[in-house]
Amino acid sequence: MNAYYIFNEAHSGWRWIVLALGAVVLIQHLLGWINGNHFRKMENRMSLWFLIATDIQLVLGLILYVVLSPFTRPLFAGEDFMSDDLKRFYTIEHPILMLAAIALVHIGRARQKSHEASHAKFRIGTIFYGLALVVMLVGIRW
Repeated sequence: MNAYYIFNEAHSGWRWIVLALGAVVLIQHLLGWINGNHFRKMENRMSLWFLIATDIQLVLGLILYVVLSPFTRPLFAGEDFMSDDLKRFYTIEHPILMLAAIALVHIGRARQKSHEASHAKFRIGTIFYGLALVVMLVGIRW
C-alpha cells in the first residue's frame, strides 16, 4: 500500500462527510429561512464544521494534486494531457470546480457572520452552501 493509495482513499472517503455535512447545513438553512427561525449556535457550529470539512478535503486534494497523483504528472512534466479525458478531468476540471465550491463555502460563512439578522444568515447560507454543493456534485467523477 503506497502513499497515493492512502491519500486517494482518504480523499475519496472524506467526500461523503463533506457532502453529508453540506446537505445537513443546507437543509437547516433552507428550513430556517422558510420558517423564519432564529439562527442558533447549532446552525453556526454546523456551518463551521462544513467549512472545516471542506478545508480538510482541500488539504488532502492538494497533497494528491501536487505530490502524489499520477494524473497530474503530465501537467508538471509539460506533456499533453488535454486529449485524455480522465487526465484533463483530474488535472483541470475537478480542481477548478472544487476550489470554486470551497470558495463559495468560505464566502458564504464570512458573509453570514457579518449579518445580525437570522433571516439574512439563513438566506445567505442557503444560497452559498447550496451553490457550493451543486458545484461539488458536478465536480465529482461518479
